[in-house]
Amino acid sequence: MLLRAISGLIFPDQGRVTIDGNVIGKDLDFPKDMGILIGYPDFISYLSAFDNLKQLNHIRKRSSEERMHEVLKEVGL
Repeated sequence: MLLRAISGLIFPDQGRVTIDGNVIGKDLDFPKDMGILIGYPDFISYLSAFDNLKQLNHIRKRSSEERMHEVLKEVGL
């Protein structure tokens, strides 16, 4: 629960999570440049490796499709 609150996935009923003076849920929806996997990381089984990466990239839009193809090739997928 603490990690969920820190990452902005839930908001506490009491108290607050403050990062660099900003309150999560009030000043920020979630911390800038934070990535977190809670529980069991998984992929969407009916999507290809590329389409799974594309879904993740849709959240932050950090990589081009070309770069995603390069990474998949580097790791043998």
